[in-house]
Amino acid sequence: MTEIHAVSGSSHAVFLFLHLLLMVAWLGVDVGVFCASFFLRDPGYPIEQRLMIGRLAGLLDMGPRASLLLMYPTGAWLAWAGGWGFEHALGPFSPLAILVAISAAFLIWEAGVWVQFWGHRRLLAGGVGPGLEKFLYQYRRWDILARWLLAALLISDGFFGILGKGFILQPWLGWKVLLFGLIVLQGIGIRWAADAWPALIRDIVEHGSTPEREAALNRAMLRAYPFVLILWALILVIAFIGIIKVPGPPV
Repeated sequence: MTEIHAVSGSSHAVFLFLHLLLMVAWLGVDVGVFCASFFLRDPGYPIEQRLMIGRLAGLLDMGPRASLLLMYPTGAWLAWAGGWGFEHALGPFSPLAILVAISAAFLIWEAGVWVQFWGHRRLLAGGVGPGLEKFLYQYRRWDILARWLLAALLISDGFFGILGKGFILQPWLGWKVLLFGLIVLQGIGIRWAADAWPALIRDIVEHGSTPEREAALNRAMLRAYPFVLILWALILVIAFIGIIKVPGPPV
């Protein structure tokens, strides 16, 4: 244990920097995407401008989506480096082997999210073959299922961490992990609300803007706002917990 912390003490700042960078990228870019949605909903702008804003917002939204998946592995490394968790072996697997496996799994997941993003753009442009189209459909189903499982895992790990059991050794970190599980659920809610947007926007593009079509798009986009606001509040609470409970790197 002493040897592990001799190594981790020098890397604590690196993991903390990455963790904070991801949080800033997540919340900062997400605010920009949220503001862009007001322009996308405004029928006073020409549809061409609204489509351009929508494409830009979709690209920017990859910042929060990418950050969410990278927060867990960097947070796990940070917990290990700080001596707050992930110090127990799992069968024949050492703590470091577990962390490497977690990181590899989430990096593969991250790569899949980017493939899905660019593949979906090609699909909208009509440049996708049946093989890729089938992959995009199947990947979306598995991705949503994986997020449900991740949320359940985080909430349960956080709960046991609050009790001082499992991989999490500090109650305050248990609260952070539990709240992060709730954040994943908000992301699922946003995805659910956003599913109707492409068809509603396409209806306006193909058949013109009418009060009824604009109202339908407006209602669909407003359904996502509560999930977004709750997500932001949870991020701020998590950051606050980290500040008041973790004033600096361990000695």
